[in-house]
Amino acid sequence: KCGRIYIGQTINLEKRLAIHNKGQVKSTQRDLPWLLIACERCETRNQARWKEFNLKKSRGKRLKWLEEFPTGLCTGGGKA
Repeated sequence: KCGRIYIGQTINLEKRLAIHNKGQVKSTQRDLPWLLIACERCETRNQARWKEFNLKKSRGKRLKWLEEFPTGLCTGGGKA
C-alpha cells in the first residue's frame, strides 16, 4: 500500500510472509500488509543470497526481475 518493495530470501515463503504480516519484523511492521508480487526459486542458499544482494543493489535489475518472475513461478521445489 505504501509502494515499498521488500526483498528477501527464505526456505519457507508462506511462513516468512505470515511473520511479516503479523508485524513481527521491525523493519517491515509499519507497512502492513505485505503482498507477494514476485518470486524466484534457487537451487542453493548461496544462489538465493547472491540474487537478493544484487536485487537490493540495483533498482534497474530489480524492476526487470519483477517483470520476469511473477508469483505464479513460486510453486514447486527448491529455495525461494
